[in-house]
This record gives sequence, C-alpha cells and structure tokens, in this order.
Amino acid sequence: PTGRRPERRLGAGTKGPLGRRRRHAGSPTTRPGAGAGAGAGAGAGAGAGADNAAPAAGAEDTKLRQAARIAAALGFVALVRRDPVSVHTFPLERPAPRFVGRGAVPALLGHLDSLRATGPTNFAAAVSHLLARPGPPGLTVVLSDLLTPEWEPALSRLPARGGDVVVVHVLAGDDLEPPGAGDIELVDRETRSRVAVSITAETAAHYREALARWRARVEQRCHQVGAAYLPVSDRKSVV
Repeated sequence: PTGRRPERRLGAGTKGPLGRRRRHAGSPTTRPGAGAGAGAGAGAGAGAGADNAAPAAGAEDTKLRQAARIAAALGFVALVRRDPVSVHTFPLERPAPRFVGRGAVPALLGHLDSLRATGPTNFAAAVSHLLARPGPPGLTVVLSDLLTPEWEPALSRLPARGGDVVVVHVLAGDDLEPPGAGDIELVDRETRSRVAVSITAETAAHYREALARWRARVEQRCHQVGAAYLPVSDRKSVV
C-alpha cells in the first residue's frame, strides 16, 4: 500500500446502570439505557471520545479497565503495522494524543492505563467533536457501555467521517444481571442521583427482558448504519 495511512483513534468510556448499591426501600424505576444509568462515553479508532474517569470501585472501574485493555490490543496491532493511532477521551477540550510506530507502544499503554472515570459524559458532543477534526478517514472503534440517552442518534452520525466503524459494547456483570432480591439504592456514578429500588424475582425478570431488548436494538442500529457490533463483558478475557 502507498500514500497516507488511515489513522486509528482509540478510547474508552463506561458506566453501569446499577452503579453502587445500598440497602434501602423503594420502587423500581431504572431500566437499561435510560434513567439512573445514563451517561457513558465513547470513542476509539477514528471514533468518538471516551470517559475520563477517577478510579472507581465496582462495575464502573471494571468496564473502564476492560475497555482500556481492548483499546491497548487494537492500538498495539495498528502501531506494529505502522498505522498512526490517536486516543479520544473526555474532557473533549483536551488534545487527543497521537501515537506512531512500534516505539510508541509503551506511551500508548501508559496513556490508557492513566484513564480515570469521573464526571458526566456527552456521547453526542464527543461524536460532533470527532467529526469536526481534520484528517483522512480511518477505522473508527467506539468502546462504550452506551448508557446515555443520545447513543442512537450519535452512533448514526459516526459513518459520516468515512471508513469502517466498529462498536465494542462493554457491559459489566452488574449490568447483565441484577442483584439478589431485596431493597437497594441505585447511585448514578456520574450525577450522584439516587433511586430506591425493591428487587423481586419479577423485577429481575423484567430487567433481563428489557436488557435483552435494548442490546438487540443497539446491535440492529449498528448494522443499519453500517457499523460492526461486538458485545463484550468485563468478565471475559480479551487476550
């Protein structure tokens, strides 16, 4: 191949729908992809931005670490092939670091390891920020849990940059399976808002059904806009 190589832009951003849990009385009001669970970041490949988060315990941290591992693996392959790699994360005002060549692998890994999950994220703004950046089209890889209200219109805009788009949908065990029966309090890790929930067998069943419908909708939408879709759990090895 000759000419200018397409650039790979990598990032990571995740947040769980259940958040930190505490025992408390109340009624179920949260569903996957909305309510108290909304607000994940995106970004990778020629993709959008990603969460810049402080180390958090539980699902938030495990999803971010998994997303960073995947970004590291993809970035390593790109760099040894001499494809440039840039990492887009929140805050969006911060310049996206660019890595070139095999010798940049340690710097890429160090940067990904430094990512921390703090504050709210805006997926739509991240996509707009990416589309406004100059440069040739390349592979766009979005690493996110997509737990943000604007995930669907934002994803629909990504192909406008040109090149291939891959959505790596990273969810945690707490996202995939509700906690045991009892009264709990859901805490949004980004806004710190709280919702009291009473978990019963019926509530858990409804949650699983809603989650399955939402994941199917995400996959369908990805395919409709020409993006590849890869669901990933924080419990699965990426090596």
